[in-house]
Amino acid sequence: MKKSTKIIIAVVSVLIIAAVVVTTLYFTTDLFKTNNPKKAFYEYLDKVTEAKDGRMSYSQFLEDLKNAQNKSYEGKGSISMDVKLDSALSSNENDAVVEILNNADISFETKADPKNSKAYTALNLKYDGEDLGTIEVNSNKDTIGIKCDEITDGYLTITMDEMAELLNIDTDMSSMESVDVEELISLLDISDSEINRIVDRYKGVLEDTIPEDNYSSEKEKITVNGKEINATAYTVEVSEKDFINLAKALVNSLQEDDDTIDLVVDKVNTFMDIIGEIETFNTRDITSLLDMILDELEEIDEFSDEKLEISIYEYKDQTVRIQIAFGEDAVILDSMEDGDTTDMSIKMKSEGTEMTLMNISSTKKGEGKYSTKLSTDIEGYKIEFTVDSESSDAGEKVNMTVYVDLPSILTANLSITSEVEYKSVDIDTLSSSNSTLISELTAAEQTQLSYKLLEYVDNHMDIIKDIAETLGYEDEIAELEDEINSLKEQMAQPTDADVVTDEDADVVEE
Repeated sequence: MKKSTKIIIAVVSVLIIAAVVVTTLYFTTDLFKTNNPKKAFYEYLDKVTEAKDGRMSYSQFLEDLKNAQNKSYEGKGSISMDVKLDSALSSNENDAVVEILNNADISFETKADPKNSKAYTALNLKYDGEDLGTIEVNSNKDTIGIKCDEITDGYLTITMDEMAELLNIDTDMSSMESVDVEELISLLDISDSEINRIVDRYKGVLEDTIPEDNYSSEKEKITVNGKEINATAYTVEVSEKDFINLAKALVNSLQEDDDTIDLVVDKVNTFMDIIGEIETFNTRDITSLLDMILDELEEIDEFSDEKLEISIYEYKDQTVRIQIAFGEDAVILDSMEDGDTTDMSIKMKSEGTEMTLMNISSTKKGEGKYSTKLSTDIEGYKIEFTVDSESSDAGEKVNMTVYVDLPSILTANLSITSEVEYKSVDIDTLSSSNSTLISELTAAEQTQLSYKLLEYVDNHMDIIKDIAETLGYEDEIAELEDEINSLKEQMAQPTDADVVTDEDADVVEE
C-alpha cells in the first residue's frame, strides 16, 4: 500500500472518530450548548409554554369553556370536618365549639340549566346524625328564591335590584342579566395561529433590543423539589435604560402592527357593546395613545444603576427553574417533570434567605384522571390541599381534602366530595304560584312565617339543648324554651279563617 493511501485512510479514520465524539458530546453533554447564552435563553423560555403531548391548546381550552356554558347538569356532594384542638388551648368553651363542628355534616344537591339561566342548590344539615332540615336556593335569571319546607310554604324571593338596595350597592343588578356569558367568552376568541404570530413578533422585539452582551451562562448546583442537580443557568441582565429602550421598541413595533391593532379595536368594541355602551373605539384612538406613551418615554433621560436579572435553568433539556432577581431579592418558580408527574414550587428569596411559599404536585392517573396536591409550610404552619379528579363527557367527580396544622393551636381535616352528571334537568320556575317576594309579604304572612320559625326551633329543641349544654348555656336555653312557648301562645298559628289583612292590622293598631 502506498504511503499516501495510508495517510488518507488515517486522516479519514480520525475525522470519523472525531465526528462520532463531537456528536456524542453534543447530545449527552452541555459542551456545545453554552456557546450562545442568548439563543439558549429563549430556547428554554419556549419550553415553559410549548404544547406537549396531552397538553390542551388554547383553542381547545376555549372550545371546552364555550361548551361548558351550555351544559345542564345534576350533582351531589358532602362536606365534613375533623378538628383537634391543641391541649394548651383546651377549655370547656373551646372544646365545646370543636365538638359542635365535628358533629356537623353538610350534604348538597345541585342542578344547573344555563340555557334558561336557572340554578338550584339544596343544602341539608345534620347534627350528631339528626336531620335539621334542608334549605333550597333557586335562582331564576334576576330573582333568587329560598325555601325550607318546615318554615315556608313556598319560595321567599328577592330580586337582584332589591338585594343591591339592601346591601347599599349603587348599581342596576338586573342589567347584568342581559350580559351574555358566551359573548364575554368571545372576547377571548383568538386563534392559535394569531397568538403564535403575536408572541413571535414581540419576542423578536425583545431579542433584538436587549444587547447580546447582557446574556450569560454558567453551571450552578441547585435544589429543585428536594433533588440536588447540576443545572445550567442562562441569564439576561436588564438595566433601567434597557427597559426604557425595550418599551420604546415595543411601542414602535405595535404602531406598525395593523393586525394586532385591529384585533384590540374589535375586542374593545365588542366589550363596550356587551355592556351597552354607545361609544365606539377606532384605530386612531390606539395610535394617539401610543404616540402619547412614546413621547413620555422619550422624555426619560436619567437612569438608575440597579439591574434586574432573569435566569432560566436547564437540566437534561428541561426548563427546571425561572428566577427573577433584583439585588438580593428574588422570586423563583421551580418545575420538574418525571413521567406523568410534574412537581412545582414557588419560592421567595430575601436578603439571601430562601423561603418556599407553595409546593404543587400533579400526577396524571389515567384518561381524564388527575391527583393534585398544593401545600405550604411556613415556619411550621402547614396547609395542604389534595384534589383527586376524574372527568369525562358524562360528568365529573372530585374528592378534595384540606389539612391544616397550626402548631399550639389546632389540626383540622376538611373533606369535600362532589359528583356531577351532565344531563337534562328540571328546575322550578319561580312564579306567583310557588313563591312570594319578601318585599310583598302581608302582615298576616309575616306573622305566619314567624310562627313557623318558632315551631321549627321548638321541634328541634333537643338538638338546641344538646348544643347549649355543650357550650355551657343550660340556664339560658331553659329561658329560651319558655320564651318560645310564650310567643307561640301569644301569636297562635293563624288559620285560613283567622288570616288578618293589612287593612285589619291597621285598624287593630288604631
